[in-house]
Amino acid sequence: MVTMRTMLASAGAVVAAGAAVVTGVTMRHSEPDETARSLGGDLAGQICFTARIQFFKDAPDGCVSKAELNRWLDALVLDNKGAPVTLDLSHPTDYAREKEPVRTCADYRRKTADDWYAASNADMRREAFFERACGVIDYLKKAQPPTASYFDNGRCSRADLASLADGPPFMIAGATEGLDPPTPAIEEMRDGAWLMSALRQKTRIREIAHADFNGDGVGDILAHVVIGVEEGTARAGLVGYLDKPGPDADVRFKQ
Repeated sequence: MVTMRTMLASAGAVVAAGAAVVTGVTMRHSEPDETARSLGGDLAGQICFTARIQFFKDAPDGCVSKAELNRWLDALVLDNKGAPVTLDLSHPTDYAREKEPVRTCADYRRKTADDWYAASNADMRREAFFERACGVIDYLKKAQPPTASYFDNGRCSRADLASLADGPPFMIAGATEGLDPPTPAIEEMRDGAWLMSALRQKTRIREIAHADFNGDGVGDILAHVVIGVEEGTARAGLVGYLDKPGPDADVRFKQ
């Protein structure tokens, strides 16, 4: 069980916010195949998106290189409606000091590295968009093309989700206190999006990218997870990857 300010959730550090809006991202290899030639030249280290990216202002469609990801650090972070988000952070020790606004991941990383933090509930909600966007950048920048993968075509199957559901549950602590959650029901919502439901809690899993994110040479799936409580306002989110180290291995969410 991991604590993140006032919210608790199992299976990793808590972020917060709505589901990720990026789908169908692929790390392309540099082999001279027809796809590489049709897109022009060596695609090693490039990431190709099949849907428009909506959590940064003016984020490009198509393919981007890792170097281009650096430009996203200075792009305005957007909310789920496509509006720029301003997050006011508080000084870690000088409580009389004015809050300072951040609007980009570069600003956010600089401030939080010095322990500036979101103090109010409203700012914590706004911070969710920065955690989501900046976390995805961090993972994409270190992604490598895998030498092997046990995800079929780089995507999760229902069997993969079933093995994930058999592991440690995604839960908001307190919402189902004292209850032993049953195995979640699994629903495929649309391409790359899944919903796991158990008791009064629902977990939405959005696949974002298939690449090697932990350096073992095996393909993982970058994902954004949102945990919510039915008929309640409690929500928690986190960015991490689905790990499947072997053909018969269980899938586990890691960070």
